[in-house]
Amino acid sequence: MAAFVSSLIGQYSTQFLILMGSQLQLIMATLIVCIGLKPRQHYPLRILLGIAVSILLVLAAAVIRTHTAALGARMLVLLLQYASMLPLMLLCFREDFFFLLRNWCASIAMVEIGSSIFLTLVFLCGHSDVDSMSLFADFNELRDWSLYFGIRILIYLSLYLPIRHKDRGSADSTARQSIAALSLFSLVVLSLLISITSAHRAESTVLYLIIRAFIIIVAAFILLMRADITFQSQYRAEIASMEQIMAEERKQYDRNRENIEIINMRCHDLKHQLANFSGKLTKEEVKSLQEAVNIYDSTIKTGSEVLDVLIYEKQLACQQKGILLTCLADGKALSFMRTRHIYALFDNAVSNAIEAVRQLPDPEMKVISLNVSSRNGMVEIVTTNYFSGSVKFNDGLPNTTKANKNQHGFGSMSIRYIAEQYGGTMNAEAENGIYTMTVRIPVPNDTKAA
Repeated sequence: MAAFVSSLIGQYSTQFLILMGSQLQLIMATLIVCIGLKPRQHYPLRILLGIAVSILLVLAAAVIRTHTAALGARMLVLLLQYASMLPLMLLCFREDFFFLLRNWCASIAMVEIGSSIFLTLVFLCGHSDVDSMSLFADFNELRDWSLYFGIRILIYLSLYLPIRHKDRGSADSTARQSIAALSLFSLVVLSLLISITSAHRAESTVLYLIIRAFIIIVAAFILLMRADITFQSQYRAEIASMEQIMAEERKQYDRNRENIEIINMRCHDLKHQLANFSGKLTKEEVKSLQEAVNIYDSTIKTGSEVLDVLIYEKQLACQQKGILLTCLADGKALSFMRTRHIYALFDNAVSNAIEAVRQLPDPEMKVISLNVSSRNGMVEIVTTNYFSGSVKFNDGLPNTTKANKNQHGFGSMSIRYIAEQYGGTMNAEAENGIYTMTVRIPVPNDTKAA
């Protein structure tokens, strides 16, 4: 292989082969960060074209490195190597530019962390990377090259997999550009540090290790920026989902309110009609019909029209499932909250409780308690219900019991999100077969005065 390359490019072959060895690490890291990306049309041809561009840039770097060993030249060579992977990503994948740029920076950071870890292992084994890349006293080509690349792949996977999800273009443009600019600046700093270690690694072991430590820090910083924007994107996606759910719940509230008004009018008419039939029906028949009508006759008056509608809706649902829903609520205490927030909060709270008790075998345990009160400048909302089995919590929220974890579990999250919008808190606990959710929201000063 070396002889073939030498016949093609002559004096530049040595540096070219050395640089291609490190290029393989970049290729491996790039392949890892590109897992799951959307390929463009004619993907195989684009891969070949991207590799060709990469090889040309490495060849240019080899030419520079052959003629000079100056610090600036070493830095330029390293930057050319880094840059060789970006065209490959842009040519092959149909993704947002800044998303690919962040992944490109992340792949380089992974490579340099992997290199620093491996070279540190070589040093701890009592060897110098100038003389040998083996972790052992003797060099075995198959064993050592397998370890060389195997360790790196494991490092790359462990670094990238935790931060790889859900950030395709979801950040705002300013944040994306800022992250990209900061990542690029960090890459320049990274290349400078690596170039310094390459030029002076044999002069001072202590200095070498110190600079390697700084390389890891800078590379980790690049990955942390990538992780931060990922987690921010996940949070924004969750918020967007909850906002959409609450918008749908507001529409549902409007529909339910209209339906309840119609039902109440019908019930009122039926009561008058039943009075006319009192002489034609037995007392038991009249009583039975009145009880049936009363089920749908809403007399709930909490002081909040939104809460009235919600409780009425949930009581009908509970009656159909054999569940007793008790409510002691001061709806006026919620006057400072937006309609959609009130409906979404109580809808999710009671729906979660219904889901927990509906499968209980003991009818006496199918009870849900809802209380809303105001004291000491705080609105307190408490739901209590029985449950079976065990409840596991993650970040203070109960884990969903739904089969599809990606599409469910927003109930408790939405409750906490709404509480936090008003400076409040949401706490949940499960003890002795009883689940209690408590929401505390401070009452605004202007509301207190009113």
